[in-house]
Amino acid sequence: MLATSSLALIGVLIAEIWQWTPFMVLIFMAGLRSLPAEPYEAAMIDGASSLQMFRRLTLPMMSRVIAVAVLLRGIDLFRVFDYVFVMTSGGPGTATYTVSLYAWQQTFSFLKWGYGATLSLTSLVMANIFIRVAKVRW
Repeated sequence: MLATSSLALIGVLIAEIWQWTPFMVLIFMAGLRSLPAEPYEAAMIDGASSLQMFRRLTLPMMSRVIAVAVLLRGIDLFRVFDYVFVMTSGGPGTATYTVSLYAWQQTFSFLKWGYGATLSLTSLVMANIFIRVAKVRW
């Protein structure tokens, strides 16, 4: 499965999803448990459907939880190195290259210390851009 370029990325993604799905479920379950019941009771009395309650109550109240989960997962995706290095070493060819693997290769294989350090800062820059774009208010 990892020998073909079309399936190698899928194999790495399966391992990554297998590891992080339970953590994301825990974050969302904790967020859902913290929601107050009163708005849902009022919406039921007003005759709102389940879809309307989800769209107008649950999603807006869960926006901070969703933003934190996306931010944590996004930062972690930029750091994905171990699965790719152990399973495929970026191959076949460059089918499973990630930013972190490329930064590691530039830093330690080609000894381009400054370039590798700059590549490593991309996760920090992307996290700041996400916070600005998503207008996350803590």
